[in-house]
Amino acid sequence: MSNPLPAIDSNIFIYALNGESEQHHQALIFLRKIVNSPFCISTQNILEIYNVLVDPKKFPFPLSSKEAVRIVKSISSQNACLLLHPSQSAWNTALGLASELIIGGHQLIYDCYLATTLLENQVEVLYTANTDDFKKYPFIKAVNPLISLPPESPS
Repeated sequence: MSNPLPAIDSNIFIYALNGESEQHHQALIFLRKIVNSPFCISTQNILEIYNVLVDPKKFPFPLSSKEAVRIVKSISSQNACLLLHPSQSAWNTALGLASELIIGGHQLIYDCYLATTLLENQVEVLYTANTDDFKKYPFIKAVNPLISLPPESPS
C-alpha cells in the first residue's frame, strides 16, 4: 500500500526562504499552494534546512541558531505535515543501495538515505528541484514543482 502524501525536499523550503534565489518566487507560490494539503518531510530534510540557514557559505544572510530552530519547528509542526523518521532498516537499505548503485561523492549518499526513508514510509512522490538526483531510484517519482510555475512575484 502506498502513502498518498507527497514528500517535499529541503531545497524547496530553502529557495522559499532565500529571497536572493532565482527560484524564490516559484518556491513560495508552490508552498502557498500546498501548505494546507497534507505532505511529508523527513527529519533529514529538516536538519538540512537548519544547516543551510545558519551557514554563511550556503545562505546569503545566515540566521542565528535560535531563528533557524524556530523556522524548522514551524515547518515540522504544521498540521498538514507528517514528519518521517528513518529506521535502522532505512539505514541498512541505504548502505546496500549505495554499494549496489555505486553512489559516489557530491553528497549523493544523503539523497540515497532520503530515498530509502521515503521507500520505507511508502511515499512515492518527492517534490524537489533536483529531480536528476533521484532518477536512479525507480520507487520514487521526483517532480520539480518549480518549472511549471510562472516566475512572477506571488500576490
